[in-house]
Amino acid sequence: MTLIQSHPAVPAEPFADAGGFSAYYGVRLAPLGEDGDSLLLLGHQDDNTVLAVLTVYFRRVCGERILPDSRVDDLRRDGIRRTWARRLPGDGHFDWRFEQTAPHTEGAQKVTILPSLWLSTEEVAAQEHCPQDDCGRASRSHRAYGFINDQGPLPVRTCWYCGNRWASASGGPAWPRG
Repeated sequence: MTLIQSHPAVPAEPFADAGGFSAYYGVRLAPLGEDGDSLLLLGHQDDNTVLAVLTVYFRRVCGERILPDSRVDDLRRDGIRRTWARRLPGDGHFDWRFEQTAPHTEGAQKVTILPSLWLSTEEVAAQEHCPQDDCGRASRSHRAYGFINDQGPLPVRTCWYCGNRWASASGGPAWPRG
């Protein structure tokens, strides 16, 4: 019996030794594509594990926290895709690539794929209180660089409640974010 493969000249390789993976809560994950707009998790992970791993990845790697809004519900309902894939050699630009396969395909492994860039996030920063006289609410909303009264670039906070912007005392990540 012969198995038909979409790339018969390219042998499948296991993900076990693939570069670019990090592990959180025992789950290995790697960003996909140039912008990391999707993530590949090894194994078929349940929703709570996916959210836990995604949260720690965003905090440690991206310097951001995921905001608890309807987009998280959308991710849980429609965005998490559990499938089978196999690793293939890279195309010169990336060390490896993958293709979705049937479970019985040689080299196939369970994976969980999810989009990540469309989630609402804010940069991780120490909590400060809005200096606006009638507000005073706590804020972690932070942009690494911004301008206030023609001064900048400097770390800027924005109060989500009243919209006030002020220079952040705690600084923040050392790289500009979009």
